[in-house]
Amino acid sequence: MRSISSSRIERPCLQDKGSNQVYIPSRRLVPHLKHRTKLTRMQSTNTSQVATKTVTRFSRSDAESVHKSLETLTQAILKDPVTQYLSPADEVSSDDLKHHIKQQLDEAKAANLLFHVDNFAAAAWCYKVPEELPLKEVNQEPAAMSDSRVKDKFTELTKTLSEQLVDFLMAHGTCIKISFIGTQPEKQGQGLGGQLVRAINKVADAEQQWVYLEASTERGTHLYLRNGFQIVKEAKMQPDAPTIYCMGRPPKPDVPSDV
Repeated sequence: MRSISSSRIERPCLQDKGSNQVYIPSRRLVPHLKHRTKLTRMQSTNTSQVATKTVTRFSRSDAESVHKSLETLTQAILKDPVTQYLSPADEVSSDDLKHHIKQQLDEAKAANLLFHVDNFAAAAWCYKVPEELPLKEVNQEPAAMSDSRVKDKFTELTKTLSEQLVDFLMAHGTCIKISFIGTQPEKQGQGLGGQLVRAINKVADAEQQWVYLEASTERGTHLYLRNGFQIVKEAKMQPDAPTIYCMGRPPKPDVPSDV
């Protein structure tokens, strides 16, 4: 397999930590997202038809909530286009994926930025980098997987995305990273992911932290763009592989957190 290549998207400002300047939205990448208008209209319509649910924040010490959210995230990630590309023959088992996700949470020793909405129909796991996940741990390999070929692909992808994250930290210092966010397949299109993102943004604004994530679907990328994120870089494994958009959101001043 050829090495993953990543390219920097030209933007007028990616300033050092403490700068008053923020991202200037990049419009150059938007045409690469197919059916942009149709997708945006469809999501807006669905969201407006669904009553707002209460977003609940829980602790990593809440074993039952961790287990339920893990089940939701695993269902979502197994359907992710990157997972499907890395393992087209369904070589990634749900147990392998659960192990990998749980390892990420365990590495974040003080992580408490865990959320769910609508009785775990959607969930998100976040942590502060590098306070809760030191830079020396960012480049760790993913958890052991039963298929060595799939593990090698995941390892290379993890390394590339870690490099993008380190670049982001060099520019902005500590940030809140949305490590995993997902919705149960049958609950998608109801605005639950958007509610989670807005809850996380409120926490980040209250703490004056940037938010960072990687998006791999058109639906998710549009969701994040509508909620204040900017595309920083893109990573692509091969010409036929899905593009992964590395995205960041600057904090808004003087916004209290009620989550």
